[in-house]
Amino acid sequence: MKASGTPLAAVYCRYSKDDGKTSDSSSIQTQKEMLSKYVVAQGFDLYRIYCDDGFSGLNSERPDFKAMIADAKSGKFSVIVTKDLSRLSRNHIETDMYIEMLFPQMGIRYISINDSIDTENNIGLDIAPFKSILNEMYSRDISKKISSARRTRLNQGLFMGTTAPLGYMKNPDNKNQLLIDERHAPIVRRIFALAKDGYGIGRIRQIMTKDKIPRPGTVTFAGMATYELFFDDDNAENRTKWSNNSVRGILRNPCLRGASSGLQTR
Repeated sequence: MKASGTPLAAVYCRYSKDDGKTSDSSSIQTQKEMLSKYVVAQGFDLYRIYCDDGFSGLNSERPDFKAMIADAKSGKFSVIVTKDLSRLSRNHIETDMYIEMLFPQMGIRYISINDSIDTENNIGLDIAPFKSILNEMYSRDISKKISSARRTRLNQGLFMGTTAPLGYMKNPDNKNQLLIDERHAPIVRRIFALAKDGYGIGRIRQIMTKDKIPRPGTVTFAGMATYELFFDDDNAENRTKWSNNSVRGILRNPCLRGASSGLQTR
């Protein structure tokens, strides 16, 4: 804490899929802006913004959350501010432990803006345990619904991956549908033809490299920063340098195997 006596406040932001389909008001950037303004308005000095983007509130192993708790134990600030209780945690036992035991032991004042909780004046503490239980129930329900929806889509034969496998492209009008990409489909067809003729993975790799056939990564990473780092002019040979794993990945990919894939019928 500063010698002037002005409290130093830590801001903690978190957002992930366990928060459901919420509005932009729950986004990380919005939380940062909201909490920073609140800290200034309360006359605190902002020590640091801790932020875990993409981490479930049910997960205690969040990098910035752990860093914040470590700094709190070291006495680097005296106030922690979150948008609501669920940002701190969606595990009700953990939430109650921090609010009722650990924060007081550390000399930390905890404020949850939307829940109107302020441990300094015991404001909102009577209802906090009930809210933390509801937060956990909501998160677990969302998780189940996401898993169920994913299983349903997979059973319907819909593609759920982020990137289309080599030889395919995502339908611009339906991201869960794959269309054959004739720019790269011949590469896949050739690999399966070589395998059918009795060539092993190592020999196929040698043939593809010798014939300077573009490797899968040149397609997958095209347009990304990774592409520029790995396939730039100084590393041009990497574009056609196949590995056993590249060949094996194509031969074992369920989207590519069998006549039903549409890639082995020409």
